[in-house]
Amino acid sequence: MKELFSEQEWDLLLKAPAIVLAMVALADRVVDKKELEAFSKFCSSKSMFKSELIKLLLPDEPKKYIDETLPKIDKQLIKENLKEVDLTLDLKVNPTESKAFKHHLIALGVYIANASGKLFHHNISEQEDEAINKFAKYIDIDVAQLFKTTLVDEILQKIN
Repeated sequence: MKELFSEQEWDLLLKAPAIVLAMVALADRVVDKKELEAFSKFCSSKSMFKSELIKLLLPDEPKKYIDETLPKIDKQLIKENLKEVDLTLDLKVNPTESKAFKHHLIALGVYIANASGKLFHHNISEQEDEAINKFAKYIDIDVAQLFKTTLVDEILQKIN
């Protein structure tokens, strides 16, 4: 599938999971250990996911990926980068794979957001919820409609 994309497009797609991590984990200004562990656990479950593209793009070594990729995320360009990811997917892969990949990215954001939180409180903070909604908007997914389905829950159930 990599052959469908230019080197620049592939590099941008490779950054997409780190962009999700940056948007969600930094929504409350602090990336905590539980969020990093959630990212790693999500990545280690990639063989169970339906999206072929997400299987290729999630790192085999999440800690190394985070250390190398997260600092390179330009927070000023997140919106532009995600809109470019959306356009690239819509032009280069079939609509089913494009949606599946986007749904998996949203599931990643939800999984990271659920990792932190305090006892007796909702795990997803208001800021994280807002970040997930923004992220979904940038990749042209109606998150309200998506959460009316079980698609995200089905993805999350596959995580070991």
